[in-house]
Amino acid sequence: MCTGFVKKGKDVIVGFNMDINVGAINYEIVANKEEFYVKAKNDQVRSVKAHGINHLGNFANQLNNMNFTKAPFRLGEDVVPLYEIVDNYISGKISYDDILKMVNEKEIVNMPKQAINIPCVAMHSLIADREGHIMILEPGNGYSVIQEKYAALSNFTFLESQADLIPENYSYYGKDRYDKAMKILRESNDDFAVQDGLALLNAVKQT
Repeated sequence: MCTGFVKKGKDVIVGFNMDINVGAINYEIVANKEEFYVKAKNDQVRSVKAHGINHLGNFANQLNNMNFTKAPFRLGEDVVPLYEIVDNYISGKISYDDILKMVNEKEIVNMPKQAINIPCVAMHSLIADREGHIMILEPGNGYSVIQEKYAALSNFTFLESQADLIPENYSYYGKDRYDKAMKILRESNDDFAVQDGLALLNAVKQT
């Protein structure tokens, strides 16, 4: 599954591997002067910008949160679906501060079960802006503002402990990829550049 990262140094570098099973989701890649994003298309949820960045520096992605059952999709004035936050952020309709205000007032929920052809449709997101502010959103667990200059996210629950997150299951949850990405980020300096980011993504890709 996927891996994302953010590194703040002389520049803010963001990256994302979309490692996904063929047929799991109908998508297309859109690139222009304003935005670069992966557009997810299905019949259950309107076509949305699922992963990407815009010219304002708004970066967001959605990664599968394996074996997670909290915050199933529902409608209501007191909730906001994660895919809606990500889509609006990449579209430039909301800012980083708008997201902070929103998630302090509403519960974040997941997408409908039929939206993606995978057993578990629970997601979580890594969010960043051009100033290097970093946040992780996790339906059912809220959010966390990351104080360090870097962050990574893969496919295990970030904001709570999982009883079966043991070495035997590290590959399933992407804990091995997360640890490798964090080691690279932790040992990097403020000169971390685009090529370093591409090297990190290459190091954690799945084949």
